[in-house]
Amino acid sequence: QKTNSTVSYDENLVVSPYSAGVALSMLAEGADGQTRAELDDALNGCIFKAEDLGSNDSIVVKSANSLWVGDNFSIKNKYVSLLEKDYDAFVTTQNFLDPATVHAINNWCSEHTNGKINEIIDELSPNDVMVLVNALYFKAPWLNPFEELLTVDAKFNGSKKVSEVKMMSRKAYMNYAEYNGCQLVELPYEGGRYSMYVLLPPPEMNVNELIGYLSQESYDAAMKSMRSTEVLFKMPKMKVETSLLLNPALQHMGIRTAFTSAADFKGISEMGPLSLG
Repeated sequence: QKTNSTVSYDENLVVSPYSAGVALSMLAEGADGQTRAELDDALNGCIFKAEDLGSNDSIVVKSANSLWVGDNFSIKNKYVSLLEKDYDAFVTTQNFLDPATVHAINNWCSEHTNGKINEIIDELSPNDVMVLVNALYFKAPWLNPFEELLTVDAKFNGSKKVSEVKMMSRKAYMNYAEYNGCQLVELPYEGGRYSMYVLLPPPEMNVNELIGYLSQESYDAAMKSMRSTEVLFKMPKMKVETSLLLNPALQHMGIRTAFTSAADFKGISEMGPLSLG
């Protein structure tokens, strides 16, 4: 909620809080003092270490971490060992002045997202000494797939305009709730560990207004009210891509010292001063 309130966005938006959580956790491991306290507070006391995310024969879900270090920068062995052990991180030293390093980082991202994200940075500046990366990839079939024959051209009433789209549809018993004027439905993936939840606000409420009401409490209450209900569900086929600089959102969440010359990253290196870019 805090993050969304700082983002003025007129396009469709997709974010991965888990991925951001992992990257910030790796950063927090090398922070101390006020810098660490602000990171811990924004992460709600959670540290996102490497874990089994539940891949199996039908579902692929994987998180990968890497640490790229400039060859003129001295990094503490203890920090490197911790990232390798607790985060299963790939650690490498590279010449940051060589454009090949940018290609190497982008190739790593492409490899660990099955080609979905093939460019994460376009350049490294002379001031950059270290890059922390998390890549998250998820691919799963629906437990109850949409039938291709029932996908037809239809009008979709978006927040900005009415569009002609390929509309998928299913009529079935689904987990469903009506909460504070919103409609909520669950679309489970195979295996039962993961689901997509689709929330439709009332006609008079736009998406930005809705985001202001989202909280842990409202989420929990809405989930508890879900019941098996016969639903006629329609949803557009869609592809969403977002590039987002998180700095303003993170600062709004209280991560401020890390971006300044007062940042304390002594756990990473004695060289400095270091700050988050």
